[in-house]
Amino acid sequence: MIDKTQYIRLIEQALGNLGYGDVAAELERVSGVEMQPLVARRFREAVLKGDVSTALSLLGELGSDANSVEQARYLLLCNHYASLVESGESQAALKYLREQIQPLESQLVARDGPRLTNAPQSLSYLAAMLLDRSSHPCPPKRLRDDVNEERQERLLSDLQRLLSPEVLMPENRLEVLLEQAVTSQIEKCRYHNTRNPRVSLMTDYKAGPECLPTVPYHRLSFHTDEVWVVQFSPDGKLLLSASKDGSAVLWNVQNIESVALKGVLYSGSAPINIAAFSPSGEEVLLGSGDGKIRVFEVSTAKKLIEIQIGSVTEGISAAMWANGSSRIAVTCNKELRSINIGPEQGQNGEWLLEYRTRLDQHAYDTVLSADGGTFVSVGQDRMLRFTRMSDNKVVTRGPEPTAVTCLSRSPDGRFLASNLSNGGIHVWQLGNLEPISDDRNPLAETEDPLDKLPHEPLYVLKGLKLSHPGRFVIRSSFGGANNAFVGTGSESSLIHIWHRESCALVASVEGHSATVNAVAWNPLDDHMLASASDDHEVIIWVSQKSV
Repeated sequence: MIDKTQYIRLIEQALGNLGYGDVAAELERVSGVEMQPLVARRFREAVLKGDVSTALSLLGELGSDANSVEQARYLLLCNHYASLVESGESQAALKYLREQIQPLESQLVARDGPRLTNAPQSLSYLAAMLLDRSSHPCPPKRLRDDVNEERQERLLSDLQRLLSPEVLMPENRLEVLLEQAVTSQIEKCRYHNTRNPRVSLMTDYKAGPECLPTVPYHRLSFHTDEVWVVQFSPDGKLLLSASKDGSAVLWNVQNIESVALKGVLYSGSAPINIAAFSPSGEEVLLGSGDGKIRVFEVSTAKKLIEIQIGSVTEGISAAMWANGSSRIAVTCNKELRSINIGPEQGQNGEWLLEYRTRLDQHAYDTVLSADGGTFVSVGQDRMLRFTRMSDNKVVTRGPEPTAVTCLSRSPDGRFLASNLSNGGIHVWQLGNLEPISDDRNPLAETEDPLDKLPHEPLYVLKGLKLSHPGRFVIRSSFGGANNAFVGTGSESSLIHIWHRESCALVASVEGHSATVNAVAWNPLDDHMLASASDDHEVIIWVSQKSV
């Protein structure tokens, strides 16, 4: 299965990278297998030294097809042009662009079609580079040398992807193959839950259920009615719980052996259905059935802000922090709103409404993209509706197969979970959704991230068969190492954990005696999970491995 000659070449390269060049040379002598032909070695040295003329003269001897050779030639020319620009040789760079690069660009366009105008090697981009440098002083030679060295290394990597790997061997190939093998084993392991695993090359990677938070370690009792919300602070040291009884409390979970009530943040008569730490962890946002948003200081429990957003009949369906602690995003009365609550914006409870748009139906739930600029909402039509505030552009995906009870976003912003009334969860690809602009070339054409959103979910997490459609909002949570898991409660009082990549249900655990309304993963402890239930309790779960 493995070509012996290639294997020996990889070993020779690895030995050289490890500093055992003499051993690699001896292996070449004994085996008669040369790591790289002389022409490939000379070409590699020329590229790294920035010797464009030598590299160009050797291109035809590297055994690649004519198309790849022409593309490689174009990359070499563009790299030399960039060096001229960086060194402040504007006239020479302009001449090189006109006489060397433009003719070849025309040939490539005639053969392959138009090139992207924002590609790093497009004519418009290269010209913009020259204009940008002409308006700034030339950097010191030391900095130019560092930039050029990085550029040559990137160029070599690009060239290796174009030219025949049989001749021009990719850098660190054996190490790359080993890392790919280990990464594949880790990704296929449904129970892997360690951020920096110590992996042995002598055995296959394995992990088991003991790595998942399935042990009910603490039962926290304070609330006198259903607990609807639970969330960890960004540093993982505090836990926030909010209830139908109108109270929101903080728990100190820094020491898992001595979890204790830190204090009551707020207590009122209206049920609290929204509770969230600010990105800094210094404030908490609460939304309640009386249509009010309240913000509290964590350290003192002092109420900082109280805003009447909705009413008892037109409640707040969602509220969250947007880009720091000075803005909140709210869904209420069929409207999406962004409100600046910074101290410089409001006096006497009057705050700046920065964005407002009307929906054609009630939104069951809403989340924000990681960049804080795009609402993702879902309503009765089961469509995922993406509304970008910067240009009011709206894109829809779906419909989902059944009613959507709530939405959740992964902490890193890459994924969106859509909880379905049939007990399943659809995980959609998300990411940043703001338009990408090129400061060097403002006129460059770019693809809009909203238009690139997939039309189908990335992962389908199939739920257990239900006797009837779900009636309640059950909030899920991404967590674990690399957000590899999705945890959720259920009306059957169980907590379910799915492995995101394989879509496998890896755990269903008992602990509560009534509907589990929400789960939350500790952002800094992959082995800790919290759950909130109609049984008035909050449970902190840990893994067997961490006990």
